[in-house]
Amino acid sequence: MTRNSVLSALSGVLAVGAVLASLPVAADAATGGSYIYYNTEIYANGQQISQPKHIATRDWFGGPNGAVTSFLPFYYTDQALADMGIKTTWNGTNGILNLQVPAGTTVNYPTNVTPVAITPNTMAIQINGRAVTFAPRIAYFDAGTNITTSFIPVYYLQKALSYAGITANWNGADWTMVSQSQTSNGTGGATKLQAALDFAQALGIKTAPSGQNPYSDVSSADSSVISKLSSDFHYAVPDSFGETIDTGSSLFQPDSSSKFGANDPITTQQIDYAYMVYSGIKPSQMQNLPGGATGMANLIGLNKGLPSSGVLSSADLQTMTKNLETLQKGYTDLGSGKYQLVYCPTPEIASGFNGGISQSKWQSDVSQIVKEYDASTVTVGNGVVITSIPGLNDAGYNTTSGNFPVIDGNGGASITSSEYSLDGGKLWQTAQSAYGYSSLDPANGGTSNPPSEVLLRNSQGSSVEYGYLFNGSWYTFASEIATGTATGGLLIQ
Repeated sequence: MTRNSVLSALSGVLAVGAVLASLPVAADAATGGSYIYYNTEIYANGQQISQPKHIATRDWFGGPNGAVTSFLPFYYTDQALADMGIKTTWNGTNGILNLQVPAGTTVNYPTNVTPVAITPNTMAIQINGRAVTFAPRIAYFDAGTNITTSFIPVYYLQKALSYAGITANWNGADWTMVSQSQTSNGTGGATKLQAALDFAQALGIKTAPSGQNPYSDVSSADSSVISKLSSDFHYAVPDSFGETIDTGSSLFQPDSSSKFGANDPITTQQIDYAYMVYSGIKPSQMQNLPGGATGMANLIGLNKGLPSSGVLSSADLQTMTKNLETLQKGYTDLGSGKYQLVYCPTPEIASGFNGGISQSKWQSDVSQIVKEYDASTVTVGNGVVITSIPGLNDAGYNTTSGNFPVIDGNGGASITSSEYSLDGGKLWQTAQSAYGYSSLDPANGGTSNPPSEVLLRNSQGSSVEYGYLFNGSWYTFASEIATGTATGGLLIQ
């Protein structure tokens, strides 16, 4: 594997803030005010239902300091709920939205629901005629029809649906729902069907409406996503203009051509395998991972809180979903603009093994790099991005013999005036090399007596490569490009 800089991909990333200014604005039908329309996609059980526009405003239930929340037009949420077998009835005069869930659905009604007076700006949400929450509402123009309609806040609708076992997720642009479906296989464990649906939702795996349902034990509502998960998976190579890797495997294996095995139990090891395939790692290459698929899953935190043996429960699936969502983001938010990086596998950590290095040493190197990556943080604020990385010595400098970990940061054509600090930020030095800081190069920060932490500073973002120099050959095991977003968050590539 040849060494290359990933920093050129930073160009264009910093244009995030320009998006909001270009979106259309419409007048508020009720107050004469105005809201910005935002693009939206709505999915039910992995199938795209509609592409409406949503609006966002302060949640007045939270008082003067209420958080900004998103509102969707009733018509489109009703469409999605109907696809999941939920019949909705809206009485605009009385301000009541009733959700009639299918027979046999378990509803865990809240014990204490604080009533709110119904006005043109408030509403009650019921399940089977019983109030489960109250919420704000807005009368506004639907962008698709220019007809005044009622808008419902996503947060409160998701809260209501959770009482009926509906898993819903909103990321600011996509609203996805997964039905209660079969959550038990009669043994107290979760089912393969529910695990597959939760897996797809957590990772944002989307499917277009499909044709014939091949499985007799999968509902038509779930068939499109299950068909994709049980078909040969092609990994989309990032920034490659459409290049894919045929993994030669599906994420979840069906029992037969006509049965998925919807009610089968599911294990941690099956989830581990699915995630490695999702990451573009072929089954034949998983032996190159430290501890195989499950060992790698343990290393990256996928199995945190999950049993090492036996079948998974429905509660375990919730833990799995949270772990997958964290991996998908690539970081955890530590607050105050600081983020802990979270390593996500790439095909190269398995396919890059070519026999030039022993398999055991390769696996050891991968383990070490994952730990170094996960020990790194990115802090965004005051117009700069500061990356904290572990300090490594420059023992591999000017030698072609040995095995040495190396971290390079903030270099390349897109980054200028990259700085590093070896004393906690008291003294900043400018890197001279096109690669920026390098733990290997004494001229660009490398030292035989490194601190435990090295800081990298740049106004344009953070870009770091983590690898090993083995007998003069460079192996890249991980890289990240991080920039602050217009909303104060972090964008990881």
